[in-house]
Amino acid sequence: MDDQIELRLKQCTKLPSLPSVALQLVEAAGKPDLDPDEVISILAKDPALAAKVIRVANSPLYGQLSKTQNLNQAIIKLGLHSVITLSLSFSITHGLRSEGQPHLLQVWKRSLISSIVARLIGQRHNIPNKEDLFLAALLQDIGILALDAMDDGYQQIILEAKTHQDILRLERQTYKTDHTEVGHWLLQQWNFPDLLCNAIQFSDDLAITHETEEASQFLSIVALSGRIADIWLHPSIRQASFTAMIANQKLVKLTDSEFQGVIDYVTSQMESFGQLFNIQLFSSKQAEQIQETASEVLAIRNLTLLREIRKEREKVDILEEQNRYLEDQVKRDPLTGLYNRRYLEHIMAIEFSEAEANEWPLSLIFMDLDNFKDINDRYGHPTGDEVLKKVSRYMERQLRRSDVVARYGGEEFVILLPNTRQDDTERLALRLKDGIKQLSCISEHGDAIHVSTSVGVACHSSKHPFAGANALIAAADKMLYEAKNSGRDLIRVYQRPEPL
Repeated sequence: MDDQIELRLKQCTKLPSLPSVALQLVEAAGKPDLDPDEVISILAKDPALAAKVIRVANSPLYGQLSKTQNLNQAIIKLGLHSVITLSLSFSITHGLRSEGQPHLLQVWKRSLISSIVARLIGQRHNIPNKEDLFLAALLQDIGILALDAMDDGYQQIILEAKTHQDILRLERQTYKTDHTEVGHWLLQQWNFPDLLCNAIQFSDDLAITHETEEASQFLSIVALSGRIADIWLHPSIRQASFTAMIANQKLVKLTDSEFQGVIDYVTSQMESFGQLFNIQLFSSKQAEQIQETASEVLAIRNLTLLREIRKEREKVDILEEQNRYLEDQVKRDPLTGLYNRRYLEHIMAIEFSEAEANEWPLSLIFMDLDNFKDINDRYGHPTGDEVLKKVSRYMERQLRRSDVVARYGGEEFVILLPNTRQDDTERLALRLKDGIKQLSCISEHGDAIHVSTSVGVACHSSKHPFAGANALIAAADKMLYEAKNSGRDLIRVYQRPEPL
Protein backbone atom coordinates (compact mmCIF):
# COMPACT_ATOMS: atom_id res chain seq x y z
CA MET A 1 0.00 0.00 0.00
CA ASP A 2 1.21 3.53 -0.78
CA ASP A 3 3.12 5.03 2.18
CA GLN A 4 1.24 8.33 1.98
CA ILE A 5 -2.12 6.56 2.14
CA GLU A 6 -0.99 4.49 5.13
CA LEU A 7 0.10 7.68 6.90
CA ARG A 8 -3.27 9.32 6.18
CA LEU A 9 -5.07 6.26 7.51
CA LYS A 10 -3.03 6.25 10.71
CA GLN A 11 -3.77 9.94 11.25
CA CYS A 12 -7.49 9.58 10.48
CA THR A 13 -9.56 10.10 13.62
CA LYS A 14 -12.73 8.75 11.96
CA LEU A 15 -11.21 5.41 10.94
CA PRO A 16 -13.55 2.45 11.58
CA SER A 17 -12.85 0.75 14.91
CA LEU A 18 -14.11 -2.50 16.35
CA PRO A 19 -16.96 -2.31 18.86
CA SER A 20 -15.91 -3.22 22.43
CA VAL A 21 -17.69 -6.58 22.32
CA ALA A 22 -15.91 -7.44 19.07
CA LEU A 23 -12.55 -6.47 20.56
CA GLN A 24 -13.16 -8.76 23.52
CA LEU A 25 -14.18 -11.60 21.20
CA VAL A 26 -11.02 -11.20 19.08
CA GLU A 27 -8.91 -11.24 22.23
CA ALA A 28 -10.71 -14.28 23.61
CA ALA A 29 -10.42 -16.15 20.31
CA GLY A 30 -6.66 -15.73 20.40
CA LYS A 31 -6.28 -17.59 23.69
CA PRO A 32 -5.02 -21.19 23.47
CA ASP A 33 -7.33 -22.37 26.30
CA LEU A 34 -10.54 -20.64 25.29
CA ASP A 35 -13.29 -20.98 27.90
CA PRO A 36 -16.92 -21.17 26.66
CA ASP A 37 -18.08 -19.42 29.83
CA GLU A 38 -15.88 -16.44 28.94
CA VAL A 39 -17.53 -16.15 25.53
CA ILE A 40 -21.00 -16.41 27.09
CA SER A 41 -20.01 -13.73 29.60
CA ILE A 42 -18.89 -11.39 26.79
CA LEU A 43 -22.07 -11.93 24.79
CA ALA A 44 -24.21 -11.44 27.88
CA LYS A 45 -23.14 -7.78 27.84
CA ASP A 46 -25.04 -7.38 24.59
CA PRO A 47 -28.37 -9.24 24.84
CA ALA A 48 -29.43 -8.16 21.35
CA LEU A 49 -26.26 -9.68 19.91
CA ALA A 50 -26.75 -12.92 21.84
CA ALA A 51 -30.32 -13.12 20.58
CA LYS A 52 -29.14 -12.75 17.00
CA VAL A 53 -26.64 -15.57 17.40
CA ILE A 54 -29.39 -17.85 18.72
CA ARG A 55 -31.72 -16.71 15.94
CA VAL A 56 -29.22 -17.45 13.17
CA ALA A 57 -28.43 -20.81 14.76
CA ASN A 58 -32.10 -21.67 14.28
CA SER A 59 -32.18 -20.33 10.69
CA PRO A 60 -32.02 -22.46 7.52
CA LEU A 61 -28.40 -21.36 7.26
CA TYR A 62 -27.61 -24.11 9.77
CA GLY A 63 -30.49 -26.48 9.23
CA GLN A 64 -30.63 -27.61 12.86
CA LEU A 65 -33.43 -30.07 13.64
CA SER A 66 -33.76 -29.18 17.32
CA LYS A 67 -34.33 -25.61 18.40
CA THR A 68 -31.49 -23.67 20.04
CA GLN A 69 -32.78 -21.73 23.06
CA ASN A 70 -29.64 -20.28 24.67
CA LEU A 71 -25.94 -19.65 24.08
CA ASN A 72 -24.91 -22.87 25.84
CA GLN A 73 -26.94 -24.89 23.35
CA ALA A 74 -25.62 -22.80 20.46
CA ILE A 75 -22.03 -23.56 21.50
CA ILE A 76 -22.79 -27.27 21.89
CA LYS A 77 -24.54 -27.54 18.50
CA LEU A 78 -22.45 -25.13 16.40
CA GLY A 79 -19.12 -25.21 18.17
CA LEU A 80 -17.39 -22.47 20.14
CA HIS A 81 -15.44 -21.13 17.17
CA SER A 82 -18.60 -20.82 15.07
CA VAL A 83 -20.39 -18.89 17.80
CA ILE A 84 -17.47 -16.49 18.19
CA THR A 85 -17.26 -15.86 14.44
CA LEU A 86 -21.00 -15.34 14.11
CA SER A 87 -20.94 -12.94 17.05
CA LEU A 88 -18.09 -11.02 15.46
CA SER A 89 -20.00 -10.79 12.19
CA PHE A 90 -23.10 -9.32 13.82
CA SER A 91 -21.14 -7.05 16.16
CA ILE A 92 -18.94 -5.61 13.42
CA THR A 93 -21.85 -5.03 11.05
CA HIS A 94 -23.93 -3.35 13.72
CA GLY A 95 -21.01 -1.27 15.01
CA LEU A 96 -19.67 -0.05 11.67
CA ARG A 97 -22.83 0.45 9.65
CA SER A 98 -24.12 4.02 9.85
CA GLU A 99 -27.58 5.15 8.83
CA GLY A 100 -26.00 8.47 7.83
CA GLN A 101 -24.10 6.87 4.96
CA PRO A 102 -26.69 5.95 2.32
CA HIS A 103 -24.00 5.92 -0.38
CA LEU A 104 -22.57 2.78 1.27
CA LEU A 105 -25.83 0.81 1.16
CA GLN A 106 -24.83 -1.10 -1.97
CA VAL A 107 -21.48 -1.92 -0.37
CA TRP A 108 -23.19 -3.45 2.65
CA LYS A 109 -25.60 -5.38 0.42
CA ARG A 110 -22.66 -6.86 -1.49
CA SER A 111 -20.93 -7.83 1.76
CA LEU A 112 -23.98 -9.56 3.20
CA ILE A 113 -24.82 -11.47 0.01
CA SER A 114 -21.16 -12.49 -0.32
CA SER A 115 -21.17 -13.89 3.20
CA ILE A 116 -24.19 -16.11 2.46
CA VAL A 117 -22.55 -17.33 -0.75
CA ALA A 118 -19.17 -18.03 0.85
CA ARG A 119 -20.58 -19.99 3.75
CA LEU A 120 -22.83 -22.05 1.49
CA ILE A 121 -19.96 -22.97 -0.84
CA GLY A 122 -17.82 -23.81 2.17
CA GLN A 123 -20.57 -26.00 3.59
CA ARG A 124 -21.06 -27.90 0.33
CA HIS A 125 -17.31 -28.42 -0.04
CA ASN A 126 -16.91 -29.54 3.58
CA ILE A 127 -14.64 -26.63 4.53
CA PRO A 128 -14.05 -26.92 8.30
CA ASN A 129 -13.98 -23.17 8.94
CA LYS A 130 -17.26 -22.18 7.26
CA GLU A 131 -17.84 -19.31 9.70
CA ASP A 132 -14.40 -17.88 8.92
CA LEU A 133 -15.48 -17.86 5.28
CA PHE A 134 -18.69 -16.11 6.34
CA LEU A 135 -16.74 -13.43 8.23
CA ALA A 136 -14.04 -12.97 5.57
CA ALA A 137 -16.63 -12.50 2.82
CA LEU A 138 -18.55 -10.09 5.03
CA LEU A 139 -15.42 -7.99 5.57
CA GLN A 140 -13.93 -8.18 2.08
CA ASP A 141 -14.97 -4.58 1.30
CA ILE A 142 -14.21 -3.14 4.76
CA GLY A 143 -11.46 -1.04 3.17
CA ILE A 144 -14.19 1.05 1.52
CA LEU A 145 -15.30 2.23 4.96
CA ALA A 146 -11.72 3.18 5.81
CA LEU A 147 -11.21 5.15 2.59
CA ASP A 148 -14.58 6.82 3.04
CA ALA A 149 -13.57 7.88 6.55
CA MET A 150 -10.11 9.01 5.41
CA ASP A 151 -11.22 11.22 2.51
CA ASP A 152 -14.43 13.24 2.26
CA GLY A 153 -14.07 13.11 -1.52
CA TYR A 154 -14.25 9.32 -1.59
CA GLN A 155 -18.04 9.44 -1.65
CA GLN A 156 -17.81 10.73 -5.23
CA ILE A 157 -16.12 7.46 -6.26
CA ILE A 158 -19.05 5.45 -4.89
CA LEU A 159 -21.56 7.74 -6.59
CA GLU A 160 -19.72 7.68 -9.93
CA ALA A 161 -19.09 3.92 -10.01
CA LYS A 162 -21.72 1.72 -11.59
CA THR A 163 -20.04 -1.59 -10.71
CA HIS A 164 -17.65 -2.96 -8.11
CA GLN A 165 -14.88 -3.07 -10.71
CA ASP A 166 -15.47 0.64 -11.30
CA ILE A 167 -14.85 1.27 -7.61
CA LEU A 168 -11.53 -0.59 -7.70
CA ARG A 169 -10.43 1.19 -10.87
CA LEU A 170 -11.28 4.66 -9.56
CA GLU A 171 -9.56 3.92 -6.23
CA ARG A 172 -6.35 2.89 -7.99
CA GLN A 173 -6.40 6.01 -10.13
CA THR A 174 -7.05 8.29 -7.16
CA TYR A 175 -5.00 6.73 -4.36
CA LYS A 176 -2.54 4.36 -6.10
CA THR A 177 -4.11 1.60 -3.98
CA ASP A 178 -7.56 0.08 -3.51
CA HIS A 179 -9.87 -1.05 -0.73
CA THR A 180 -8.57 -4.65 -0.80
CA GLU A 181 -5.12 -3.45 0.31
CA VAL A 182 -6.59 -0.96 2.76
CA GLY A 183 -8.89 -3.63 4.21
CA HIS A 184 -5.94 -6.02 4.61
CA TRP A 185 -4.05 -3.31 6.48
CA LEU A 186 -7.07 -2.50 8.69
CA LEU A 187 -7.63 -6.13 9.73
CA GLN A 188 -3.96 -6.41 10.60
CA GLN A 189 -4.40 -3.38 12.90
CA TRP A 190 -7.30 -5.24 14.52
CA ASN A 191 -5.08 -8.33 15.05
CA PHE A 192 -7.21 -10.61 12.90
CA PRO A 193 -5.72 -13.95 11.81
CA ASP A 194 -3.51 -13.91 8.71
CA LEU A 195 -5.94 -16.06 6.73
CA LEU A 196 -8.75 -13.52 7.10
CA CYS A 197 -6.39 -10.62 6.35
CA ASN A 198 -5.19 -12.36 3.17
CA ALA A 199 -8.76 -13.12 2.11
CA ILE A 200 -9.51 -9.40 2.06
CA GLN A 201 -6.27 -8.60 0.19
CA PHE A 202 -6.94 -11.16 -2.56
CA SER A 203 -10.71 -10.72 -2.81
CA ASP A 204 -10.39 -9.23 -6.31
CA ASP A 205 -7.77 -11.74 -7.53
CA LEU A 206 -8.74 -14.36 -10.11
CA ALA A 207 -5.37 -16.14 -10.06
CA ILE A 208 -4.95 -17.08 -6.42
CA THR A 209 -2.02 -19.25 -5.37
CA HIS A 210 -1.00 -19.82 -1.78
CA GLU A 211 1.46 -21.93 0.12
CA THR A 212 -1.21 -24.46 1.08
CA GLU A 213 -4.11 -25.88 -0.90
CA GLU A 214 -6.49 -25.25 2.00
CA ALA A 215 -5.59 -21.56 2.13
CA SER A 216 -5.88 -21.20 -1.66
CA GLN A 217 -9.33 -22.79 -1.53
CA PHE A 218 -10.40 -20.44 1.28
CA LEU A 219 -9.17 -17.33 -0.55
CA SER A 220 -10.73 -18.49 -3.82
CA ILE A 221 -14.16 -18.99 -2.26
CA VAL A 222 -14.10 -15.48 -0.78
CA ALA A 223 -13.04 -13.98 -4.13
CA LEU A 224 -15.80 -15.88 -5.95
CA SER A 225 -18.43 -14.87 -3.39
CA GLY A 226 -18.09 -11.22 -4.36
CA ARG A 227 -18.42 -11.98 -8.07
CA ILE A 228 -21.59 -13.99 -7.42
CA ALA A 229 -22.98 -11.26 -5.16
CA ASP A 230 -22.53 -8.81 -8.05
CA ILE A 231 -25.24 -10.72 -9.95
CA TRP A 232 -27.77 -9.03 -7.64
CA LEU A 233 -26.12 -5.60 -7.81
CA HIS A 234 -24.69 -5.12 -11.31
CA PRO A 235 -26.70 -2.96 -13.78
CA SER A 236 -26.65 -5.93 -16.18
CA ILE A 237 -27.67 -9.22 -14.55
CA ARG A 238 -26.66 -11.12 -17.67
CA GLN A 239 -23.18 -9.60 -17.82
CA ALA A 240 -22.61 -10.11 -14.09
CA SER A 241 -23.71 -13.73 -14.43
CA PHE A 242 -21.22 -14.30 -17.24
CA THR A 243 -18.47 -12.68 -15.15
CA ALA A 244 -19.31 -14.84 -12.13
CA MET A 245 -19.24 -18.01 -14.25
CA ILE A 246 -15.82 -17.12 -15.66
CA ALA A 247 -14.54 -16.36 -12.14
CA ASN A 248 -15.92 -19.71 -10.96
CA GLN A 249 -13.99 -21.55 -13.68
CA LYS A 250 -10.78 -19.83 -12.61
CA LEU A 251 -11.27 -20.10 -8.84
CA VAL A 252 -13.54 -22.79 -7.38
CA LYS A 253 -14.91 -24.73 -10.37
CA LEU A 254 -18.41 -25.33 -9.06
CA THR A 255 -20.43 -27.62 -11.29
CA ASP A 256 -23.39 -26.15 -13.14
CA SER A 257 -25.80 -27.68 -10.63
CA GLU A 258 -23.76 -26.37 -7.69
CA PHE A 259 -23.64 -22.88 -9.20
CA GLN A 260 -27.39 -22.96 -9.80
CA GLY A 261 -27.90 -24.23 -6.25
CA VAL A 262 -26.04 -21.23 -4.86
CA ILE A 263 -28.21 -18.82 -6.87
CA ASP A 264 -31.40 -20.58 -5.77
CA TYR A 265 -30.41 -20.72 -2.11
CA VAL A 266 -29.35 -17.07 -1.88
CA THR A 267 -32.61 -16.04 -3.54
CA SER A 268 -34.63 -18.06 -1.05
CA GLN A 269 -32.78 -16.67 1.97
CA MET A 270 -32.46 -13.05 0.83
CA GLU A 271 -35.36 -11.65 2.84
CA SER A 272 -34.78 -13.54 6.09
CA PHE A 273 -31.05 -12.90 6.03
CA GLY A 274 -31.58 -9.19 5.47
CA GLN A 275 -33.79 -9.12 8.53
CA LEU A 276 -30.99 -10.61 10.64
CA PHE A 277 -28.75 -7.69 9.73
CA ASN A 278 -31.52 -5.07 9.69
CA ILE A 279 -31.12 -4.28 6.01
CA GLN A 280 -33.54 -4.72 3.13
CA LEU A 281 -31.63 -6.50 0.41
CA PHE A 282 -34.19 -7.11 -2.33
CA SER A 283 -37.89 -7.80 -2.52
CA SER A 284 -38.96 -11.34 -3.29
CA LYS A 285 -40.05 -10.27 -6.77
CA GLN A 286 -36.68 -8.62 -7.52
CA ALA A 287 -34.76 -11.60 -6.20
CA GLU A 288 -36.80 -14.02 -8.29
CA GLN A 289 -36.27 -11.94 -11.42
CA ILE A 290 -32.53 -11.96 -10.83
CA GLN A 291 -32.65 -15.70 -10.20
CA GLU A 292 -34.52 -16.32 -13.45
CA THR A 293 -32.06 -14.28 -15.51
CA ALA A 294 -29.04 -15.94 -13.92
CA SER A 295 -30.60 -19.36 -14.45
CA GLU A 296 -31.24 -18.54 -18.10
CA VAL A 297 -27.61 -17.57 -18.59
CA LEU A 298 -26.45 -20.76 -16.92
CA ALA A 299 -28.84 -22.88 -19.00
CA ILE A 300 -27.40 -21.69 -22.33
CA ARG A 301 -23.82 -22.00 -21.20
CA ASN A 302 -21.57 -24.48 -22.97
CA LEU A 303 -17.87 -24.82 -23.55
CA THR A 304 -17.76 -22.92 -26.82
CA LEU A 305 -19.91 -20.13 -25.40
CA LEU A 306 -17.75 -19.94 -22.29
CA ARG A 307 -14.62 -19.34 -24.34
CA GLU A 308 -16.41 -16.55 -26.20
CA ILE A 309 -17.68 -15.08 -22.93
CA ARG A 310 -14.12 -15.04 -21.59
CA LYS A 311 -12.92 -13.12 -24.64
CA GLU A 312 -15.82 -10.70 -24.46
CA ARG A 313 -15.24 -10.19 -20.75
CA GLU A 314 -11.64 -9.21 -21.42
CA LYS A 315 -12.79 -6.71 -24.05
CA VAL A 316 -15.45 -5.31 -21.71
CA ASP A 317 -12.90 -4.90 -18.92
CA ILE A 318 -10.66 -2.89 -21.22
CA LEU A 319 -13.58 -0.87 -22.54
CA GLU A 320 -14.78 -0.04 -19.04
CA GLU A 321 -11.26 0.93 -18.06
CA GLN A 322 -11.06 3.49 -20.86
CA ASN A 323 -14.55 4.91 -21.35
CA ARG A 324 -14.75 6.63 -17.95
CA TYR A 325 -12.38 9.28 -19.24
CA LEU A 326 -14.51 10.39 -22.19
CA GLU A 327 -16.10 13.28 -20.29
CA ASP A 328 -12.90 14.48 -18.65
CA GLN A 329 -11.63 17.17 -21.02
CA VAL A 330 -8.58 17.84 -18.89
CA LYS A 331 -7.09 14.69 -20.38
CA ARG A 332 -7.85 15.79 -23.95
CA ASP A 333 -5.75 17.70 -26.46
CA PRO A 334 -7.70 20.95 -27.02
CA LEU A 335 -7.06 21.08 -30.78
CA THR A 336 -7.76 17.53 -31.92
CA GLY A 337 -9.94 16.23 -29.10
CA LEU A 338 -7.63 13.23 -28.76
CA TYR A 339 -6.12 12.22 -25.44
CA ASN A 340 -3.02 14.17 -24.49
CA ARG A 341 0.45 12.88 -23.75
CA ARG A 342 0.05 13.10 -19.99
CA TYR A 343 -3.02 10.88 -20.01
CA LEU A 344 -1.40 8.46 -22.45
CA GLU A 345 1.53 7.93 -20.09
CA HIS A 346 -0.93 7.36 -17.21
CA ILE A 347 -3.05 4.81 -19.08
CA MET A 348 0.04 3.16 -20.56
CA ALA A 349 1.19 2.19 -17.08
CA ILE A 350 -2.23 0.73 -16.25
CA GLU A 351 -2.57 -1.19 -19.51
CA PHE A 352 0.97 -2.52 -19.26
CA SER A 353 0.23 -3.90 -15.79
CA GLU A 354 -3.04 -5.42 -17.05
CA ALA A 355 -1.24 -7.01 -20.00
CA GLU A 356 1.33 -8.61 -17.72
CA ALA A 357 -1.24 -9.79 -15.18
CA ASN A 358 -3.50 -11.34 -17.83
CA GLU A 359 -0.72 -12.42 -20.20
CA TRP A 360 -2.28 -10.71 -23.19
CA PRO A 361 -0.37 -8.63 -25.77
CA LEU A 362 -0.13 -4.84 -25.77
CA SER A 363 0.78 -3.10 -29.03
CA LEU A 364 1.82 0.47 -29.82
CA ILE A 365 1.77 2.49 -33.05
CA PHE A 366 3.86 5.68 -33.20
CA MET A 367 2.96 7.95 -36.16
CA ASP A 368 4.36 11.20 -37.49
CA LEU A 369 2.95 13.31 -40.35
CA ASP A 370 5.68 13.71 -42.98
CA ASN A 371 6.96 17.20 -43.84
CA PHE A 372 4.23 18.81 -41.77
CA LYS A 373 6.33 21.94 -41.24
CA ASP A 374 6.14 22.60 -44.98
CA ILE A 375 2.31 22.68 -44.76
CA ASN A 376 2.42 25.23 -41.94
CA ASP A 377 5.02 27.34 -43.76
CA ARG A 378 3.18 27.29 -47.11
CA TYR A 379 -0.48 27.42 -46.10
CA GLY A 380 -0.35 28.79 -42.53
CA HIS A 381 -1.00 27.29 -39.13
CA PRO A 382 -4.83 27.41 -39.35
CA THR A 383 -4.68 25.10 -42.38
CA GLY A 384 -2.14 22.89 -40.58
CA ASP A 385 -4.52 22.68 -37.64
CA GLU A 386 -7.34 21.53 -39.93
CA VAL A 387 -5.07 18.79 -41.29
CA LEU A 388 -4.32 17.62 -37.75
CA LYS A 389 -8.01 17.57 -36.84
CA LYS A 390 -8.99 15.70 -40.00
CA VAL A 391 -6.31 13.06 -39.46
CA SER A 392 -7.39 12.73 -35.80
CA ARG A 393 -11.05 12.21 -36.68
CA TYR A 394 -10.10 9.62 -39.29
CA MET A 395 -8.00 7.62 -36.82
CA GLU A 396 -10.76 7.65 -34.21
CA ARG A 397 -13.20 6.21 -36.75
CA GLN A 398 -10.83 3.36 -37.57
CA LEU A 399 -10.20 2.27 -33.98
CA ARG A 400 -12.12 0.28 -31.40
CA ARG A 401 -13.53 2.03 -28.38
CA SER A 402 -11.09 0.09 -26.21
CA ASP A 403 -8.11 1.53 -28.12
CA VAL A 404 -6.43 4.78 -27.04
CA VAL A 405 -5.20 7.34 -29.56
CA ALA A 406 -3.31 10.38 -28.29
CA ARG A 407 -1.61 13.42 -29.73
CA TYR A 408 1.91 12.93 -28.44
CA GLY A 409 3.15 16.34 -29.50
CA GLY A 410 3.08 18.53 -32.61
CA GLU A 411 2.26 16.22 -35.52
CA GLU A 412 3.08 12.99 -33.63
CA PHE A 413 0.38 10.50 -32.62
CA VAL A 414 0.47 7.34 -30.50
CA ILE A 415 -2.11 4.55 -30.68
CA LEU A 416 -2.30 2.08 -27.79
CA LEU A 417 -3.91 -1.27 -28.64
CA PRO A 418 -4.74 -3.51 -25.66
CA ASN A 419 -4.98 -7.25 -26.26
CA THR A 420 -3.82 -6.88 -29.88
CA ARG A 421 -1.23 -9.11 -31.52
CA GLN A 422 1.64 -7.83 -33.64
CA ASP A 423 0.27 -9.10 -36.98
CA ASP A 424 -3.09 -7.40 -36.36
CA THR A 425 -1.25 -4.22 -35.35
CA GLU A 426 0.79 -4.23 -38.55
CA ARG A 427 -2.36 -4.56 -40.66
CA LEU A 428 -3.98 -1.69 -38.78
CA ALA A 429 -0.85 0.47 -39.20
CA LEU A 430 -0.86 -0.14 -42.95
CA ARG A 431 -4.58 0.67 -43.21
CA LEU A 432 -4.11 3.90 -41.27
CA LYS A 433 -1.07 4.96 -43.27
CA ASP A 434 -2.80 4.35 -46.60
CA GLY A 435 -6.07 5.90 -45.42
CA ILE A 436 -4.42 9.09 -44.15
CA LYS A 437 -2.62 9.45 -47.47
CA GLN A 438 -6.00 9.44 -49.23
CA LEU A 439 -7.40 12.23 -47.05
CA SER A 440 -7.78 15.64 -48.66
CA CYS A 441 -7.86 18.97 -46.87
CA ILE A 442 -8.67 22.14 -48.79
CA SER A 443 -6.59 25.23 -48.03
CA GLU A 444 -7.91 28.79 -47.90
CA HIS A 445 -6.80 29.18 -51.53
CA GLY A 446 -8.61 26.03 -52.68
CA ASP A 447 -5.54 23.79 -52.89
CA ALA A 448 -6.05 20.09 -52.05
CA ILE A 449 -3.55 19.07 -49.37
CA HIS A 450 -2.47 15.48 -48.88
CA VAL A 451 -0.12 14.21 -46.22
CA SER A 452 1.77 10.95 -45.75
CA THR A 453 2.89 9.34 -42.49
CA SER A 454 5.87 7.50 -41.10
CA VAL A 455 5.00 4.74 -38.67
CA GLY A 456 6.79 2.79 -35.94
CA VAL A 457 5.29 -0.36 -34.36
CA ALA A 458 6.23 -2.28 -31.21
CA CYS A 459 4.42 -5.10 -29.40
CA HIS A 460 4.76 -6.37 -25.83
CA SER A 461 3.83 -10.04 -25.26
CA SER A 462 4.63 -12.86 -22.86
CA LYS A 463 7.06 -14.29 -25.44
CA HIS A 464 8.67 -10.95 -26.25
CA PRO A 465 8.24 -8.76 -23.16
CA PHE A 466 9.45 -5.23 -22.60
CA ALA A 467 10.78 -4.08 -19.24
CA GLY A 468 8.05 -1.49 -18.87
CA ALA A 469 5.70 0.95 -20.60
CA ASN A 470 8.48 3.47 -21.27
CA ALA A 471 10.58 0.81 -22.99
CA LEU A 472 7.64 -0.07 -25.25
CA ILE A 473 7.18 3.60 -26.25
CA ALA A 474 10.91 3.99 -26.84
CA ALA A 475 10.97 0.96 -29.16
CA ALA A 476 8.08 2.27 -31.28
CA ASP A 477 9.66 5.74 -31.34
CA LYS A 478 12.93 4.25 -32.56
CA MET A 479 11.08 2.47 -35.37
CA LEU A 480 9.32 5.72 -36.31
CA TYR A 481 12.62 7.52 -36.85
CA GLU A 482 13.98 4.57 -38.76
CA ALA A 483 10.97 4.89 -41.11
CA LYS A 484 11.58 8.64 -41.51
CA ASN A 485 15.30 8.19 -42.15
CA SER A 486 14.54 5.49 -44.73
CA GLY A 487 12.51 7.85 -46.93
CA ARG A 488 9.21 8.47 -45.07
CA ASP A 489 5.74 7.10 -45.90
CA LEU A 490 6.95 3.78 -44.44
CA ILE A 491 6.22 1.38 -41.58
CA ARG A 492 8.95 -0.11 -39.48
CA VAL A 493 8.28 -2.84 -36.89
CA TYR A 494 10.48 -3.49 -33.88
CA GLN A 495 12.07 -6.92 -34.08
CA ARG A 496 13.77 -8.67 -31.19
CA PRO A 497 17.50 -9.28 -31.75
CA GLU A 498 18.17 -12.93 -32.48
CA PRO A 499 19.91 -14.70 -29.57
CA LEU A 500 23.60 -15.39 -30.05
